[in-house]
Amino acid sequence: MRRGQATVELALFAMVFITVITFGIHFAEVGYLSIKVQEAANSALWDATSRKLHDTTTNDWDVYRSAISWTQSQSISRYADFNGLSSHPGPPRGGDRTMVQVFTNAEPIEVRCEVERDISMAPVRPVDAAIPLRETGMSCRAKAVLGGWRFPRWLMQNDQGGFFEAEQPQRKIAVCATGRQNPATGRCEQRFVIQLDDWGFSGSREARECPLTAGGERGCANSGYYDLVEKTYRSHVQREGDAFGTQSSALAREVVGSSPLQSADENHFYLSYRGNESSYTEDLGRSHGDTQWETTPFDDRREYRVIASPRSDCWLGLECQTR
Repeated sequence: MRRGQATVELALFAMVFITVITFGIHFAEVGYLSIKVQEAANSALWDATSRKLHDTTTNDWDVYRSAISWTQSQSISRYADFNGLSSHPGPPRGGDRTMVQVFTNAEPIEVRCEVERDISMAPVRPVDAAIPLRETGMSCRAKAVLGGWRFPRWLMQNDQGGFFEAEQPQRKIAVCATGRQNPATGRCEQRFVIQLDDWGFSGSREARECPLTAGGERGCANSGYYDLVEKTYRSHVQREGDAFGTQSSALAREVVGSSPLQSADENHFYLSYRGNESSYTEDLGRSHGDTQWETTPFDDRREYRVIASPRSDCWLGLECQTR
C-alpha cells in the first residue's frame, strides 16, 4: 500500500515538476536569444564608429554611408548563430532555423541599419562654410523569430513512441532589439540611434604638416586640412572683416610705387601647421630677424607641454611614464 501511494505521489509530482522545468528552460532560452538580438543591433552601431567616415583630402563627406552598409552586413554575418564571437553561421539543425537549443530554435537575426536624419548634427559657425551639411545620424534595428523546438504536447505519449515525439504546433515569437513588433506591418520599428561623424581628422594623410608657404604659393601635403582652414578663414572675413579689401596695397603703391609684400595679393592666405615631428616650430629663416616661430602648443604654457611630451607605458592600467 505504501509503495503504491509513493508511486502515485511521484507521478503527480513529476507532472508538475517536469512542466515547470520544461517551461523554465524554454523561457530562459527565449530571454537569452532576445538579448542577443539587442546585442546585434548595438554591435552594428559601435562597429560603424570604427570606420572612416569622411575624407578631407578628396573632399568626400559621404564615406559614412558605406560604413553603415558595411556594419549591417558584418552584424548579420557575425550573429548568424547568435554568437558575436564565433563569426560563423550556426548549424541548420532546425531546417530553416540556425539556432537550436533544448526547447527553442530561432531564425537568423535580421539587422537593418540606415541613415537617421532626425539626429543629424549640423556644423556651426565658423566651420559651417567648410564642412557641408550631411545627415550623419545612424539607426539600427534587429529582429529574430523564435519558436518551440521538440516541445511535448502531452506529458506521456505511449502511442507516439515517447516523450518528445508529438510536438506542440510551432508558435512563432517575433523578438525585436527594442520595443515590440508592429502587428500591422510585421516590422520592428523601434531602433537604436547614434551620431556618427564629428568631422575630426584621422589617418596618415590627414596628419601631415603644413609648412608656411611664401611668394604667393598655396597648399601643402595635408590638402584637406589646408582647404578647410582656408574656407573657414575666408568665410569669417567675409562676414566679420573687411571683405578682403585692397586699401593697404593701394596706399603702398601711391606712397612707394609698389607693395612691400612678397605676394602681390595682400589677402593671400598664409597657414603654418607644425606637429610634434617639428617640435611645433616653423623655421622662418632670416625673415624679420626671427628664425623660429612657435605654433600651438606653445612651450611657455605648462598644460601644452604636458600634453605634447612623449609618453610610453601608459596603457592597460599601467602608470604613465613621462619623459
